[in-house]
Amino acid sequence: MSSKPKITRACINPPGKDTRDRYNEEWVELEVGSASDLSGYVVDHLIDPRTKRQAWSTYYRFGDGESFSAGARVVIHSGAGEDRGDGNVFHRFVAKDEERGQWRLNNDGDSVRMLDPDGTKVDEKAFTGGEGYCSGKDGGAGPQKKPQTQYA
Repeated sequence: MSSKPKITRACINPPGKDTRDRYNEEWVELEVGSASDLSGYVVDHLIDPRTKRQAWSTYYRFGDGESFSAGARVVIHSGAGEDRGDGNVFHRFVAKDEERGQWRLNNDGDSVRMLDPDGTKVDEKAFTGGEGYCSGKDGGAGPQKKPQTQYA
């Protein structure tokens, strides 16, 4: 196992229509390495990819005291919810309780990167939207059929 955390999977294009009640079905998954304190780490993604306005934007920032056991999986959802963990899988949410969330990841492809507290890139991975990991709001085991891009 790598000593650094890494981006393992993402569901950037869940099956079905992109409606407001389904934000948490979009997620990014990390695997924690032996360095388990993620306080101050940032997960970014590209906005306006393949355009002149392309830029990195913060998807999620880990707060103080965010430590996980080596090898744990952290699934970061695009909606709101209560942080929770079950065994070796932990769920985090980009929106605050009073917010709903929003569709943040680009259905037809997105790049996700992870920066340490000093701003040094730890990992980066590109996703096409057809990886097939999308099997539900809690981070599925995949693979499944490629989802069709649909908007409400």
